[in-house]
Order: sequence, then C-alpha cells, then structure tokens
Amino acid sequence: MAVPVSLDRERILIFDHKATFLLMQRYGLRPYVALYETVPVPGQPKQHTVRIRDIDALAYFLWVGLQRDAQDAGETLTLEQAQAFISPMTLEAIFNAMLPAISSPFQRKNGEPASAAGAPAGEDEPAKTKSTTGLKRSASPAAAYD
Repeated sequence: MAVPVSLDRERILIFDHKATFLLMQRYGLRPYVALYETVPVPGQPKQHTVRIRDIDALAYFLWVGLQRDAQDAGETLTLEQAQAFISPMTLEAIFNAMLPAISSPFQRKNGEPASAAGAPAGEDEPAKTKSTTGLKRSASPAAAYD
C-alpha cells in the first residue's frame, strides 16, 4: 500500500519487491520483527500496543520504503537523509504511516492492487492490536507477494 507521510515534502512510503528484498537481506525472512514488538496493555491482557524496537531499524525501514518515491521524483535518497527525517516530533507519524505500508499487499503506481498470494503459508489471521496512539493495527504485518 502506498502511504503518504509528511517529511521535507509529502513523500510516499511503499514497500515493493525491491524494498522487501533489501529488508530481508538485512533482517531475515521476517524483517518487521526488528522494527516493532507488541506488548500487552497494562491491566488489559487481551489488548496489545505496538512499540518500536529499534530506532536504527525504523530509519532503515523508512529509507527503504521511500526509495521508490525518490526514484519517481528523480532524487537520490541516502540513509543519512532518511535518518534526519526522524525526530521526536516526527517519530510517531512516521511509525504510524509505516505500519499500514508494510502490512498491506503491494500496490502498483496507479494505486491498483498487485496480484497477491495472501499471507505466507501457516499464518492465521493477524491479531488486532493498538498502536501507541490507540489506533488498531495488525500484530503481523506480513506483506503479500506477487
């Protein structure tokens, strides 16, 4: 899914095949495990909240997810530039934009869904969780592959 995020300009996060390949090269077959974890909400054991595991992983995910946008704009975006987008003021917005971008099937540039095979074999319907802002999120954002 292409998700807009306001940084130096409105940019589009998209985790296409190339982005997913880069993430898998760095973090293995389940790269999102490096990005975040779900933890129980204190006093509410049936509810979970999403928490960032590693700020370096967030910067790398951001950089990878913005590569297609940069390419479409004729830019070269470096990891250092992506790191500079992250600040205490932008952290939550970036993370909240990233969750649906990595959890939805790929979309082509025109917004039409790419043909998707669904969740990897052996995975059940992901559990619903709350993000740190209270918005419902998927606990298992496994992207479907063409």
